[in-house]
Amino acid sequence: MQHLSLGVAAGGLAGPFAGSHLHEFLARPEIRRLAWVLLGLIFIGQIVTIAAHWTASKALAEREFATLSKAAKLWLFHWLYIVGCGVGLTSLTPWVFSLENRWQSIAILSGVSLLVLTGFFLIPMKIYIITFWRALGMLVLSWIMQAAAMGGVQYASQAIFFTPRQISAMKAIGGPTAEERQRFRERLAGKDAPDEIDRMLDDILDPIGPQKPLPEREAATVAIKHKLEERQRTLPPGNPPAAAAFQRQLDRYLRLLSEVKSERSPPPATQAH
Repeated sequence: MQHLSLGVAAGGLAGPFAGSHLHEFLARPEIRRLAWVLLGLIFIGQIVTIAAHWTASKALAEREFATLSKAAKLWLFHWLYIVGCGVGLTSLTPWVFSLENRWQSIAILSGVSLLVLTGFFLIPMKIYIITFWRALGMLVLSWIMQAAAMGGVQYASQAIFFTPRQISAMKAIGGPTAEERQRFRERLAGKDAPDEIDRMLDDILDPIGPQKPLPEREAATVAIKHKLEERQRTLPPGNPPAAAAFQRQLDRYLRLLSEVKSERSPPPATQAH
C-alpha cells in the first residue's frame, strides 16, 4: 500500500499549487505512472463500494430491496450529497468565521456538521426503508468490506506496477533532507531560490521535471564549479552566515559531482566465481 501513500504525498506536493512548474512535475515518468495507477484505483474503488453496499444490504435490509440497482443508487446519492455539502460548507465557512462571537461560530458549524452527518445516514434509510441503526450497521459493514478489498487491490497493484527502485525514486523526490524537500515544494509553487548558484543546483540536482540528460548535467556541473570558485574568492571574511551558505552549496555541488561521475563511469559488475 506504499504507492497510495506516495500518491497522497505527491498530491500534497502538487495539489495546493497552481504555479508555472506544475506541468513539469506531472511530466516526470514516475509521477505519470503513479497518476494512472491512482486513477485505476479510484475507478476500482467505486465498483468495490457498490459491491460492498450490495453485500451489506443483503444482511441488513429486506430481500426485495437488497438489489444491485439499490446499491448503485446509494453510491450515486452519497456522492451527490458529498459534493453538494462540500460546496455548501465551502460557501458557508467564511461567513461563519467572520462572526465576532467565536462561540456562535462554533455552535453554527457544529449544528451544520450534525445535520450533514444525519443526512448522510438518512439516504440509506430512505432507499432501503430501514431504521437508523440498520442503516448505520449496513454502512459500517460496507466500509469494513471496502477497506479489506481495497487493501488487497492496493497491495496487488504495487507488486504489479511498481518496482522497489521506482518506489525509492518517488520517496526521494525533492532531495534527501527536510530542508531540500521544503525548497522543492516552494519551487513547485513558482518560488525559486534567490541565489543563482542555488537555482542552478536545484535545477540539475533536484529537477522538478524529468532528469536532465547526462551531457547537460555535466556541463552544468562545470558551470557551477566556476561560479563556486568565484563565490569563494569574493567571500567576505569574518561572516559566518555567508560561509555556512557557501558550505551548503559546496556540499550539494560535491553530491552532484559524485552522481555525474558515478553515472559516467559505473562501477564494474562483480563477476561470479
